[in-house]
Amino acid sequence: MIQFKNYSVTQFEDLKMSLRSVFTEFGHPVATLQGSASQRDKTILEWQDCPASAQYILLLSLEQSSSGINLTSAHHGMLIYPMLANSKAEAASFEMQAIARARRQGQRRDTVYVWRFVAKVSTMISEFRVPRRA
Repeated sequence: MIQFKNYSVTQFEDLKMSLRSVFTEFGHPVATLQGSASQRDKTILEWQDCPASAQYILLLSLEQSSSGINLTSAHHGMLIYPMLANSKAEAASFEMQAIARARRQGQRRDTVYVWRFVAKVSTMISEFRVPRRA
């Protein structure tokens, strides 16, 4: 059975942990970046280079994994919304950086699919809404 390498990017730690629970519940083991720099590098290398790795989904934090990661084994990227930003330009920058992790020199595939998922609005997100003026 072919297992596609997937990475998911989200801004919020609680959303990342919820995703981990759901993927695990449905039998899809995941890897997350945590610990020291060497532990994080080891996780990425195993996900990236080990075809037999059971963990074929890599969960990333927008802020904690913002740069320097090459995911050239990726088949799919999943951008999990909401992503809060100060402007549309900043939001576009976040998204492009998440996509660029997989579209780098050395990419092993002709096509990497990027999917946008919108998480259900929570109480925390509703607190960021600006009230409408009458």
